[in-house]
Amino acid sequence: MFGLVARRVAGASSLVRSIPVLASGTLRSFASQSTSTKKSISTTDGSSQWVGLTMDQDYLKKNTTLNRPTSPHITVYAFPFAANLSVLHRATGIALSAYICTAGIALALNPLDVYINAIQSLHLAAPIIAFGKFALAFPLSYHTGNGIRHLIWDTAHQVTKEQVNSSGIFTIGTGVALALLAAFL
Repeated sequence: MFGLVARRVAGASSLVRSIPVLASGTLRSFASQSTSTKKSISTTDGSSQWVGLTMDQDYLKKNTTLNRPTSPHITVYAFPFAANLSVLHRATGIALSAYICTAGIALALNPLDVYINAIQSLHLAAPIIAFGKFALAFPLSYHTGNGIRHLIWDTAHQVTKEQVNSSGIFTIGTGVALALLAAFL
């Protein structure tokens, strides 16, 4: 089965964390099989403080007792503008991959004329066709523009927070403009 696993702190001879280990088909704690000395650190007031968890502690209770803040949950955390652009870059990359895979499979099954005739036979209104073209063009235009922005960053240019934010706004604007141009062609 799996072997015993333990984590050591640099310079410490004792185990400071118990890790559940699967052995002989049962889940057991490594700390329950060994005796370990507690590792402590000195605080600013000179007292010592245990840095690990013992078997009778839980994480939240220990951090509450020590007046440590809890990390904010993703639903209350406001992502920075650059992080949102990173998520958008990944999403457009996924969309482009989906477009290419779908188009490849569809074109392997039938020639392009079959799909063009099928779309034309739906008699869709011009705004719906324009929106569909925009939805196809925006991921390509934004992802390409943001890729160029990343290449500029690789040369160590435009890397301050203000420059990153302004180039991000420019990239979104350019992506939307190019997608609108493609949608109305």
